[in-house]
Formats: sequence, structure tokens, C-alpha cells
Amino acid sequence: MSWPGEAWQEGLPARALQGVRELEQRLEWATKERVQKQAQLDTLEAALHKQRQKHEEERGTWALLAQERRDLAEACERLERGRQQLSRELQGKGAQLSQLEGQLGRATQRIEELEEELQRYQPGRWGGCQWS
Repeated sequence: MSWPGEAWQEGLPARALQGVRELEQRLEWATKERVQKQAQLDTLEAALHKQRQKHEEERGTWALLAQERRDLAEACERLERGRQQLSRELQGKGAQLSQLEGQLGRATQRIEELEEELQRYQPGRWGGCQWS
């Protein structure tokens, strides 16, 4: 990099001119370094922005999944309460069935006893007529 109008350098000792050239080279290097670092910074900022967007999207997804999990848990609880209610009803029906089976057994036994009693009285009282 050269200064416009290098006339100011005329008459400077060689050592001073060497110092000016070194400073110009360092300035050129520092400018290139700054441009490179700025490009890296821009790239990192773009990556950070992209990560933040991704994070926000994932946060939204997590919120939806959490709501869905809560809904499913509530549905499971409702189903479990329904299953328990049906189980209680089934036990009640089983008890009722056992009771009715007992009544049926006693009624069947009573019918058999009555039929036997009827058979005992039938031939003598009605002259041997058979009941169908």
C-alpha cells in the first residue's frame, strides 16, 4: 500500500523509509486479517442465527409433544377408570349369575322333587293316567 503523493517520503533516510515500508506492510496484513476475521464473524453469526431458529422450532415441537403426552396420559387415565368400572360391573354380574345359578339349581331340584311326588300320587289317584 502506498500513500498518495509519496513526495513526503523524499529526503527521508533509508532507515526511515524501511520503517515506513514495514508499517505499510503491517497495515496491509492487519487489514487483510480484519477482513478475514470479519468474514469468520459473519459466518459464525449466520450459524448462530440458524441454530437459534432450529432451537425455536425444536422448542415448538417439544411443546406439541408435551401437550400430546398430557392428552395421552389423560386418555389412559379415562380408559383405566372405565376398565375399573367395567371390572366392578363384571364382578357384580358374576355374583348375580352365581346367585341365579343357585336359584336355578334349587328350582330344578324342587321341580324334580315335585315330579317324583307327582309320580307317586299319579297311578293311584287318577286311575293310571299318565301326564305328558
